[in-house]
Amino acid sequence: MGKMPKIARPPRTPAEVADSRLQQALLRADKVVTEEKVESVPEALKKCPACDGTSFRSVGTGKPSESYVYVPR
Repeated sequence: MGKMPKIARPPRTPAEVADSRLQQALLRADKVVTEEKVESVPEALKKCPACDGTSFRSVGTGKPSESYVYVPR
């Protein structure tokens, strides 16, 4: 005896797919604990290696980065 044939299902509409993805994203977001941490560069490292200059100005808002850590319960 072989495998059972798959049951034919009508294809989902793009709206149904989007709604399903949104629901799954909301469930994941409820379970994830986030912590925002701002880390600045120590004064000893704020020095140009080429000219030893220490007078700097901000060029922009900076580039945010994200890090994910699995914490078992």
